[in-house]
Amino acid sequence: MNPNSTGRPDIEALLKPFKTAVDQLWTAVALDSRSEARSSTVLITGVNEHAGASTVAVCTATGLAHHLLVPTVLVETHDGDGSIANLFGLPQSPGLGEVLEGNLDLSDAAVETGIPNLKVVPYGHHRHGGLSAAALHELFDELTQQFRYVVLDAPPILDDAHTRVMLRYVNRALLVLEAQKSSQDRAQRAIEMIEQQPSVELIGTVLNKYKAEAPSWLIPSKFSA
Repeated sequence: MNPNSTGRPDIEALLKPFKTAVDQLWTAVALDSRSEARSSTVLITGVNEHAGASTVAVCTATGLAHHLLVPTVLVETHDGDGSIANLFGLPQSPGLGEVLEGNLDLSDAAVETGIPNLKVVPYGHHRHGGLSAAALHELFDELTQQFRYVVLDAPPILDDAHTRVMLRYVNRALLVLEAQKSSQDRAQRAIEMIEQQPSVELIGTVLNKYKAEAPSWLIPSKFSA
């Protein structure tokens, strides 16, 4: 992992092999929200663990910030071994956990990444328990006031109740499938769960780690990574 002049990893160099996927992802989100004056909030979740939702979230947020030159934030909503914070060379806390507990302002939790127009909110420290509806409402209100694009890296929707709760506060979603690992039944149930939220638009599905021998039912995904 090559650092840049700030001592942090060079994210754009790391994402260069994924240029096609980056361009497809940010373009899809931008086209779907071009007529909106308000902020666009996109939840990115996988059908199963390790499907690659975090990678897709990083690609999407980086593309939006780099090409549209508007304030964009990537929010890490699960531990995931601090994958996003580590990728950007950022401390894993404080972050989202402290914001939800009322111990930190969002403006202090959103950290510069070295990429113009892109900030990251690390996961931080969370106490286990239910998410307060009031805290979530305040969080998303502040996110949409401060940023044009809000990209949420979320755990698998079928396995994590918090992801299903956050779905109520966003207006778009991307579903990530892992070739040869995501079953057709789980994929269909995840799609149906997202579509049950009338205010959420499912932009599409992302087929990650695709190889030619993948099951045929996986191939028609809208994007491939």
